[in-house]
Amino acid sequence: MKDRDSQYGRVQQKKKTGRINCSEWSYVGNLTKNIIYEPPMISRGNRINFGDLKFPCKYHDFVGIYGRNYVAQTFQDEFQKITDENELLKRYESGERKIVFDYKACITEGEENWLRHGMLLMKEKQDMIVISYVKDITEEKIEEKNMKEHLEKVQHANKEKTEFINRMSHDIRTPLNAILGMTQIASVNLDDKGRVKECLEKIMISSNHLMNLINEILDFEKIDSGMLRVSETPLNIVELVYDLTDMLKEQSERKFQKITVSMGQIRHKFVYVDELRLKELIVNVLGNAVKYTQEKGKIQISLREKRAKRPSYACYECIVSDNGIGMEEEFLPYIFDPFSRADNVSGKILGTGLGMSIARKIAWMMDGDIVVNSKLGKGSEFKIYFCLKHAEIEDVEEKKKDPPWENEFAAARDLFHKADFRGKNVLVVEDNALNLEIEAEIISSMGAYVETAENGRQAVDKFRHSDLYFYDLVFMDIRMPELDGYQATKLIRDMEREDAGNVPIIAMTANAFMDDEMMSRKVGMNDHVTKPLDIKKLLDTMEKWMSVK
Repeated sequence: MKDRDSQYGRVQQKKKTGRINCSEWSYVGNLTKNIIYEPPMISRGNRINFGDLKFPCKYHDFVGIYGRNYVAQTFQDEFQKITDENELLKRYESGERKIVFDYKACITEGEENWLRHGMLLMKEKQDMIVISYVKDITEEKIEEKNMKEHLEKVQHANKEKTEFINRMSHDIRTPLNAILGMTQIASVNLDDKGRVKECLEKIMISSNHLMNLINEILDFEKIDSGMLRVSETPLNIVELVYDLTDMLKEQSERKFQKITVSMGQIRHKFVYVDELRLKELIVNVLGNAVKYTQEKGKIQISLREKRAKRPSYACYECIVSDNGIGMEEEFLPYIFDPFSRADNVSGKILGTGLGMSIARKIAWMMDGDIVVNSKLGKGSEFKIYFCLKHAEIEDVEEKKKDPPWENEFAAARDLFHKADFRGKNVLVVEDNALNLEIEAEIISSMGAYVETAENGRQAVDKFRHSDLYFYDLVFMDIRMPELDGYQATKLIRDMEREDAGNVPIIAMTANAFMDDEMMSRKVGMNDHVTKPLDIKKLLDTMEKWMSVK
């Protein structure tokens, strides 16, 4: 009895010093005599039950019943090994005085909790005593798991961003190097028109690729931040699919690939949609098929209409399949993650790793999704789903088919020859000297007389002191010192002169998103032309607004 009282006195002392406070339950065992004198001290509300076990009882029976009844199956072997009296005696002899281990236990049926089991070893006269305490650490483990998962996500994101920056450094420098190199080659071959033309063609190809890289990064940022706005215009979705296929035809023909198009039953050809975003969605997938399919490969795109759940809406399934390089199964869960690229293509083919992430988010915006199946070395299949509102045929304007230009230089030459703005006066407002020179040269080459202003303040002064109706058109940059384009436009519109309210003011800016265009129109601008300049778009805009006084 004295031994027992002494042992429980030790427990009380440990509790006072905080060593075994906050425990769910605790017990004291005499390992030398293989005995537990008293039932365990169990906290209020705890459901641990040792059944018909009578105290005092053998220590071995006590821990055996608890282990079998409450310790989770996967931890039972470890629990029995650590709590074995002979194992504890060995540990004490080797110098251990405190043993702590964690395990899962099922105290309440259907629930699994994490417990921390602490064992203090000490000598009491000739006997080896163990004082054990068990604490519920489920919340601590959950928090630890959440923190670990969060840390892993942060580390994964940081790794992906680092890889993205490194890849972008390479991918951006590659076309930039071509632009600078071809410019230098052209500069020393000015007398060789053929060589200069070849250099200019390569500069154009590299410039377009560089622009595509930048657009992907900007689009992703807009979509990811929720700032992307979409418009809805009526169009023929069947024609759009054929147009996109034609757009990639030259690229695929360079690799001797065959692209086939098939149309299922389409009941609603005419729909309201943001044409730019739908094109971006399909081109991201179809463009990848061309990019990652080897020479003489086969690519198929099909479109069919599916049953829609909402009235006045049509749902579509667009399938893009190829027999290209495919992807490893392990990569498929990450294909839509930003910055991710498969190991079998990373470094070999230029790209941001953002295209598929952008495509899926656009599909989500259209109440759809993208599903992918792929096998390494066999090819890939992408199923694109999206839903759009019906449009009537009379809502869809007949589109003028652009001529199949041999190349962009031929297109530019024809456009310049077509343009004739003699007798027209244009004010170009731009703070970048090189851009101002380029814009003025392009517009004056179309026959117009061009005046320039280096900021919004100069533009307002020039317009204020000009003759009535002198300017037929004003091209206005947005980001400028002194006064920006928005402020300058407001001041011009507020002037008390006849032409201030109706002179066409066109934003000519690198602010290329829809909300930028909406802001331009809100302050009184008539139209929006983005940089880098598309000559055809510039010409169409000038023709549209020069005819309006």
